[in-house]
Amino acid sequence: MIRNGLFHQITNKGEQVLSVLEFENPPDSKDLVRLEDKYGREFLGYELEDDLKLIDKNESDFFECLESHKVWSNGETVVETIYPYQEQFNILETSVYAMVSGRLYDVNTNQKILRPGDCITGTTLIRLLERFAWDEFTRLIVIKKVINDTI
Repeated sequence: MIRNGLFHQITNKGEQVLSVLEFENPPDSKDLVRLEDKYGREFLGYELEDDLKLIDKNESDFFECLESHKVWSNGETVVETIYPYQEQFNILETSVYAMVSGRLYDVNTNQKILRPGDCITGTTLIRLLERFAWDEFTRLIVIKKVINDTI
């Protein structure tokens, strides 16, 4: 979690390809300011047309997974889309759950507890579901780590 307005940078110092998922809440693609960028995009926003051409097969498979309710894996991480209002699923304490649409809310006050862009662990989600409910439009991304060929 990076507080609003804080400049930050992600650098891969390893030898393997680094994949990063960013969840912005509230979503605002116009608020990005690049101070440094090795690709020459300083002071430009993101999602430039040229950036979209750089998406490889692994990334396109990932985005298709998010849209079509499929499971994506790179051997180390499993990502799937679920619709908790419509289906039963096992909450894994060590997984990360990211809200894509809908909300988790208090049925008595109609107050939003989780909204799109929020990310939480399975441990927290288990506790929240003791008191709050999903709305019918909720879609989650579940990110699970594969350890010794098991999730």
